[in-house]
Amino acid sequence: MPLEIHCGERYALSPANSPFQSAQEREQNAVNAFIHPPDPRIAILRYKYNYDQESLMWVTLYIVLGRVDLEEAQKVCSNMFTNSLYPSRDREHFFKGNIALPSGAFHDALPKFPVYFEMIQKHLWDSCKQLEPKEEDYHKLFNTLIFAFDQLLAIANEKSGEVRFVDQSGQANVEVKEPTKKQKTEHIPHRMVLRKRNLR
Repeated sequence: MPLEIHCGERYALSPANSPFQSAQEREQNAVNAFIHPPDPRIAILRYKYNYDQESLMWVTLYIVLGRVDLEEAQKVCSNMFTNSLYPSRDREHFFKGNIALPSGAFHDALPKFPVYFEMIQKHLWDSCKQLEPKEEDYHKLFNTLIFAFDQLLAIANEKSGEVRFVDQSGQANVEVKEPTKKQKTEHIPHRMVLRKRNLR
């Protein structure tokens, strides 16, 4: 879920922490806000062009961290993806660029993954801080994300046989099955194909 929707506030309008606060005061404020969350603001969050891309980023991160058989990766994933009404601190801080993903969180077969993923992370966060983006900002973000996701896909395709994934039972799936060849089917463009169903 995009963090602005999850938090119910525009990041471009959220006040920054005072530079005069100590680290202990900031931590105490965060604890107080968690124990006694403020009343939700009455605000209308309109759809933004970067929400879909951010959701895709979270899905990508979950697959790479949460499903890979690697202890460091799953530890980061469990801190970032929680079943809560409020986003975890790690999740929010990561999106804002305050937390970098540890290199050990990625499988050795994906050494270039953090480079392109952090590119996506940075551009999405920068887009959240813009109150009135211009048309060129849309194009810049879109082109950057397409390039980064294309690179990630190439890495995944090249190294897919070297990555061990965890199945639903929690066991590592170490067998790599050869992809089965798909049968050629005739493609009819711009036509809806209806299949008959037996209704009982």
